[in-house]
Amino acid sequence: MTNSLRREDAEDVYLRLGLAEHAAGEQFTRLAFELEHRKPPIRIEFSEISPAKAIRLVSRKKNYAAVVLETAMASGLKVTHAWSEPLVLLAPLGHALGSRDRVSLTEIKTERFVLPDPKYSPGCAAQLETLFLRYGVRPDRRVNVEHQNAMTSLVAAGQGLAFLPGSIAEGLTTVVVVPVSVV
Repeated sequence: MTNSLRREDAEDVYLRLGLAEHAAGEQFTRLAFELEHRKPPIRIEFSEISPAKAIRLVSRKKNYAAVVLETAMASGLKVTHAWSEPLVLLAPLGHALGSRDRVSLTEIKTERFVLPDPKYSPGCAAQLETLFLRYGVRPDRRVNVEHQNAMTSLVAAGQGLAFLPGSIAEGLTTVVVVPVSVV
């Protein structure tokens, strides 16, 4: 298949889509369901890849679209803001912040962090760095990871705190999930 958006017959349209791991939350699930169940349906051919690779494939016209949480590397591409969702903090079970209803970034200035590796999620890493600068957080003690599963495991093992979109963190049982105040 040379074109990433194609018609198999008069009824079906296929969309080749790069899906970044952190973008596969509840809002994306609803979007994918709506596309597959509309008339005529849009059948989605997914490839789960890093945000940087997803954007590269769209730039090279290998994929028609990418669903990513960041757009930092998307220069020259049309970017559409599809949805927003709250940021949550992941902390190890038993952590002092785990009993809180909400936490401010100014309260965690001295913590260790498990953060997305800028090589694989440059936009997400840049967005967090911008937030850290705004709130005076200096993540000097950090571990950078490529995948959400590694992030969650390292937080559960007590290696630091992490951030995820709220819908991605739903249902996690090995860590405490606390909403973040970002004003």
